[in-house]
Amino acid sequence: MTTLTTWPREAAELFDRAVVCEYASLTRDGRPVTWPVTPYVGAGGTLDVTTGLTYPDKAERARRDPRVALLYSSAEGSGLDRPPVVLVQGRAAVRDADLQANTDRYVRDSLAKTGSGFAGMPWFLTKRLGWYFARIYVEVTPERIVWWPEGDLSGTPEVWTRPGEAAAPVSDPAPNGPRLPSRPSRRRTGGPSPAARPAWASPSSPWSTPAACRWPCAPARPYAPRRASTCCCPRASRPSPGRSASPSTGTAQGWSGRRTWCSSGPRRGRATGWPYGSSEP
Repeated sequence: MTTLTTWPREAAELFDRAVVCEYASLTRDGRPVTWPVTPYVGAGGTLDVTTGLTYPDKAERARRDPRVALLYSSAEGSGLDRPPVVLVQGRAAVRDADLQANTDRYVRDSLAKTGSGFAGMPWFLTKRLGWYFARIYVEVTPERIVWWPEGDLSGTPEVWTRPGEAAAPVSDPAPNGPRLPSRPSRRRTGGPSPAARPAWASPSSPWSTPAACRWPCAPARPYAPRRASTCCCPRASRPSPGRSASPSTGTAQGWSGRRTWCSSGPRRGRATGWPYGSSEP
């Protein structure tokens, strides 16, 4: 396991073995956008996630604004029993100057962590996935780590902050040439997931990076083309009103597939929960 010795011991094992986390980055107007990704531990003391070369928005948001967050809220596939729920807030650096090196690394990382997803895939089909394995890495340097022991969100979280001043990482230069058009978003939201992983960004927060937490989520109209949902969070992590995004994900057994949807919009504080709009980011 390759981690910094200063990281909390309770979180280090989860960082190494987690197969999914929620990655939050900020749009130009400061709205967080959150999607589930597979995390990896970087050799330089970073926590790394990736996005495909053909859908680079997760990386381009981080290149423009390096304030990001990672939420480790699910132990599915990790083999861990009652691990903590961990929120990481930090600064991101985008690595896409050497796409061949990224592709080689992503193949190694994927086989090591989620290799069962490729088991039995015909070789002729694997060769057609070059577009998928061409990856952009986003390296996150943790500045603040918050964790709830044994995943108990009703308890008081523990907090780690990076000692001393750390130099802000610098991303690789943005590529030249015209930008590829973004993929059209699906309008349908809602689904069977018992929990959402909202992220929020508030000017009144003592930390300028986005934050995220796993909250129970009750959709008002499951599978409705447009919907509103109410999410309740642990009291220790309740945000003030601001901008937010609420993604949910459903993963098939054995990592044979994943469904993801996201609600985004303004959040208004309420005693029983926080309502969200339903527009896609």
